[in-house]
Amino acid sequence: MGNSQNHLSVKRHPSPKTWGMAALVPLVLGGLLAPSLSARPTDEMAMRLRQNVVLIFAGTAAASRTGFGFIVGQRQEMLYLVTAWHVVYGDRNDPDKSPKIKVAFFSDQGEKHDAEILGKNDHVHDLAVLRVHAPPDFHWTRQCLAGPDEEKYGTAVRFVGRNTEWFVPPLPGAIASEVPSTESKLEVDGLHLQPGSSGGPLVAGTGIVGMIQNDAPDNGLALTIGFIRDALRGWDYPWDLENSPPGQAPPAAHKTQVGTTPATGTIQVVYNGDAYGCVLNLSVQVGQKRFIPTFNPFTVPNVPLGNTKYQIAGTITCPVGTPPAGVCVARGFGPIDIEDGARYYFTWKSYTYAKCAITLTKY
Repeated sequence: MGNSQNHLSVKRHPSPKTWGMAALVPLVLGGLLAPSLSARPTDEMAMRLRQNVVLIFAGTAAASRTGFGFIVGQRQEMLYLVTAWHVVYGDRNDPDKSPKIKVAFFSDQGEKHDAEILGKNDHVHDLAVLRVHAPPDFHWTRQCLAGPDEEKYGTAVRFVGRNTEWFVPPLPGAIASEVPSTESKLEVDGLHLQPGSSGGPLVAGTGIVGMIQNDAPDNGLALTIGFIRDALRGWDYPWDLENSPPGQAPPAAHKTQVGTTPATGTIQVVYNGDAYGCVLNLSVQVGQKRFIPTFNPFTVPNVPLGNTKYQIAGTITCPVGTPPAGVCVARGFGPIDIEDGARYYFTWKSYTYAKCAITLTKY
């Protein structure tokens, strides 16, 4: 297998109780490629684009729902937004006849603005267009269009929008399809999507590559930004998104807040091993601290103390001839209480073909 300097494999042997260095391998599984840690800064681009993303409140008095959308054009004071058709109309088999739509902006979250549903849409491809008055002194980013090369298999991606918040995942997922489908859909793996994320942008290092449509945790789908562009131009709606300048880093997403520095400490992470000699290839984030375990135990300095959240992404490889033989994509996230000097251990289990759930727990 090929080498990758960005992914270090550590293996737990039943005896002696140490982790040895295993072969360096790319994170590949059954057509799924975990994103490289050296990938373009998708987190910076996604954080920057929160200003372009709106939270959508849709439905009727009897049935309401939420989702997201993002700005693609402007005429005078009117902003044009795209979102998923099902966010606006609900169930395709029993759509709302006259849904009411309001949107909230990231920079103006306390206000809901009435939005108009435009007449041209595409329920087959789950695409709808809205129009809303821009808030006073509103600014949005036009240079955020990714090129078709970012639609390729293995591209690191993030999204904006979850649980009615402008959430950006700290760890990226990856495009899992070799090429877009005949319906211009991209398969996405490893993003931990949840219902309510539909309509938000799928963001690569250079900009938006698609729009989230299926927000199931283990079956993410996005409509390509190229299809959306062609549809809006065909409907004579404004399209102002431009390609990001090559090699230009995105500007800072927010101002640095002056205040006290959070207390930090040192922890150790441990893998107690298994009966099969499986190899873990993991990237871990605890709070704002990111690290790759390479020894057992692995010491991690400068970790924020107190209650926070962790996310884990990577693969677990087990030898041929063992019950869990092969490679599974490992993902995990959850709350954690960090104490200075404490030990935390990894546990994992396979919950479906080629996918594993992994946790980080205090001793």
